[in-house]
Parts: sequence; C-alpha cells; structure tokens
Amino acid sequence: METLIIKSIHEHGFGFAYLQSTHDEVFLPKKILEGAGITWLKCADIIVGKVIPNFKDKLDGGCKWICTEITNEDPPLIVNPAFFAIEQPLPAIQPDIKPFPVIYGEELDAIGDCQEINKAIKKANEIELRDILFKSLKKYDPILHRALFAEIDRPSLPVRTYNLIRNEFDHIDWNMEIYNYDLLSYTPASLHRIPNFGRKSVSHVENHLSKFRLKLGTPLNEIKRMAMTTINNCTYTMVKHMWEGE
Repeated sequence: METLIIKSIHEHGFGFAYLQSTHDEVFLPKKILEGAGITWLKCADIIVGKVIPNFKDKLDGGCKWICTEITNEDPPLIVNPAFFAIEQPLPAIQPDIKPFPVIYGEELDAIGDCQEINKAIKKANEIELRDILFKSLKKYDPILHRALFAEIDRPSLPVRTYNLIRNEFDHIDWNMEIYNYDLLSYTPASLHRIPNFGRKSVSHVENHLSKFRLKLGTPLNEIKRMAMTTINNCTYTMVKHMWEGE
C-alpha cells in the first residue's frame, strides 16, 4: 500500500494523485474511487492505496502509476496531510482497517502478458521473432497472424518458383515449413542470387506477398513495430474499462 496525495478530481469522477514516497503521478480510475465509497476529495487530501505500473492511454495523460485498490472503512479513510508531518504511532484502529478489494485479475494478466511480449519482441533476432509471433500473435490479431504465417506451398506459387524456394530452405532445414514471414527478409536482389531464380520467379513471390499486404525486403524492425502495435492496441481494447470507470 502507498500513501497518495490528491492532486485533482475530474468532474467525470476520475482523479490524479502523487505518491508521497517518490512524487510520481498516479491515475485514480472512477470505478476504484466509487468502489471504495469515496464520493468527495479535495486537493492535498491523502488516501492509502495499491498502485501498479500504468498501461498508458489517452485519459490519464501518461501517469507512471495507476491505483487498483484503496483502503476503505465507513466513512472512507481520508487523512489530513498534517497527520504525516510529525512522527507518531498510528491509531490502534489502523490494523483493523481492511482493504476494499477492487480486482481486475484478467485485465492485469493481459497487461503483464503484453509487457512481457513487447520485451521479448524488442530483443529478438529474426529466428526468435518468428517463434514468438507464431505462438502468441494469433490471439491478438488473427488476420496479421494469417498474413505472416500463411504457408508457402505448391498451390500458392507456380511449381518452378516453389521448387526453387523449397530447395533454398532445404539447405537451412529440410523439414522446415516455409511461411510468408520467411520471405520478408529477402530482397529481389537476394532472390536473384538463388540459382535459376529469375525475374519472373521474383514477380511470382512479390504478387503472392501482395495478396497479404506484405512485401519483400521488409526490415525486421518494421515487423516488430507492426506486431507490437497490434498487440498493444488489442490489449488496450481489453483493459480500457479500467480507466473509463466501467
């Protein structure tokens, strides 16, 4: 639990506070305040609550922390700042105060998963990124997952072009399934270096990728940016009610 000093309360019910320990700004969702039974607060009032790192969005203006729980009693626990200005023992009743549970289990798990996937994506190389996106992207964006991991097989390309690509990847792993993702790092020039891979075969590959709005020579960082954007947007959609007081 952290001591929070109230900065302001918005007319729509949410508010902002500062951590007493670090002076970092904290977003107070409307639902958290209402759930704790707090219907009024003024600047410099102090409350005690639990905070977590904030998944930033438009409402909170980029606060570093968000409050997810406020200690609650009847009436709500509102403490004058002067109480903390001098060292004195807490009243005997303090140990009996129970926190009012405001739990967003699934939402907090979603934020945590999003943060972990973003970290993994940022430091991944091409092979590691392939594995991360293949396993995790589908639940966030099935369409993008389908675009990146549509299998390159005989029906998708003319036989001669497919065989040339299959031979190229057989040198890497003869049992490897080839996906659109695996072709994105190739440029027309690098495809031409494959024996017997001419302009027509390059055109076949470009036309195939264009059906999925993909193209040859896509930088790895661009694939990372595309994946993290869709993962973050999907996560925000799942958890935005935490900020909107729903």
